[in-house]
Amino acid sequence: MEIWKAVVFSDIRSVADPLERIERAIENVLLNYLGKEVFDGGCFFVNMLVELSGQSDTMGRHILKGFVGFSKLFQSWLTEAEAAGLLKPNLDYREISNFIVITLNGAATFYMSTRDAAILQQTNDQLRFFIRQLRI
Repeated sequence: MEIWKAVVFSDIRSVADPLERIERAIENVLLNYLGKEVFDGGCFFVNMLVELSGQSDTMGRHILKGFVGFSKLFQSWLTEAEAAGLLKPNLDYREISNFIVITLNGAATFYMSTRDAAILQQTNDQLRFFIRQLRI
């Protein structure tokens, strides 16, 4: 967990704009954690969630709780962006954040099965485009 946090949150604190913070976290997950093969199997948490399914409900719930926590962090950054007047009105921050986390997990799964770096770059580009559409 500490290695993942160190990679994903690298240089995040220095980013004042909360939407850019989200973009940086996404880039760090896709290009700097998955793309640099920090964990030989791709994404430790996705692997464990799949492996533990049906074997250890307690551990599976614990890992799922981590994904929910990551989504809630994105929600808090979106709330911060709203307070700064950066977002279009009437957005559902929970759904946006869950979409981002689900997309990251999907990209991790595709990447782990193919090792095609284009998947990571395309997902990063697509999520960046999506996030920029939320701006006023």
